[in-house]
Amino acid sequence: MRSQRMYLLSMTFLCLLGFSGLAQANSLVFSDRTAFLSASGAADITPTLTTFTGMGASLNIDGLTFSNPFGKTVFAGVWTPLLPGNDIAINDNEDIDVTLPGDVFALGFDIHEPTGSASTFTATLFNGATSVDSFTFDPPDDVAAFVGIWSDQTSIAWRYARPRPLTKTSTLAIFTLGTHRCRRSRSQIAWCCSVSVLLAYLAMASAA
Repeated sequence: MRSQRMYLLSMTFLCLLGFSGLAQANSLVFSDRTAFLSASGAADITPTLTTFTGMGASLNIDGLTFSNPFGKTVFAGVWTPLLPGNDIAINDNEDIDVTLPGDVFALGFDIHEPTGSASTFTATLFNGATSVDSFTFDPPDDVAAFVGIWSDQTSIAWRYARPRPLTKTSTLAIFTLGTHRCRRSRSQIAWCCSVSVLLAYLAMASAA
């Protein structure tokens, strides 16, 4: 009887632990485009951006909607020779909201950060109004860099926030999206199952 109670208690505890762990975002952040595309199965989805020129309170390009939470103008054009084709820039407060065309697990983009700009950025992923993941990144100055995140939490919008004060404009280009869940969540399940078996064995051994 005692061993059965210990077994049930251990299994219940580990199931709760596993589900609570899976409810939290478990993500991988990439700085290499090739590695990101290979791991996540993401694909470039903004071919129009490379030739799109325009400006406005928001821009819809290849199913992505770019806007600024402070109401500043969003620009699409050639802002740097380091990124291929045209790119996105925002004047003044350079936070940018990106509404995605559907649920995604992976998001990546090229970025150029000029010398003299604030260096650490924060990206937050949302599912509706709920923040499901967040990470910071510091791209190297004056080179074509890449940032990608692959998560086990689906998101439909993304916010890129730049610290103040602002000195120079950063630009974003060639967005990639993926719809496959990050495989790291499976390792959590495997870990919980392994430890569950171990505790169940210990519970039965103690009653023997």
